[in-house]
Amino acid sequence: MIIWGSLVVMICGMLVILGLNLEDNKIERELRSAVNHYIEDNNIKLSMANATIVYINELVEDEYIKDSKKYDENCIQSVVVSKGLILNDYTINKECKNEEVNE
Repeated sequence: MIIWGSLVVMICGMLVILGLNLEDNKIERELRSAVNHYIEDNNIKLSMANATIVYINELVEDEYIKDSKKYDENCIQSVVVSKGLILNDYTINKECKNEEVNE
């Protein structure tokens, strides 16, 4: 009985953790898509030597992102994009004003 109870608790815990990660992945996918469209529309050339920084404010002003509230809540300020061997490399920069970022 104890084993079954602990198994149920572990499964529920894993589902909660997975649900939280899915929301972060959704935000990251939306951000990558917006940055890709921004780079294509502005004819920005990516290279392995140089990185391009795209700020959330630029994406909102140019209407690639409709609402910046969820990005502000997660303290996302910019995305650094560089050319990788096969795919582009994305680094999301998080900076909170109160300096208490839990990653």
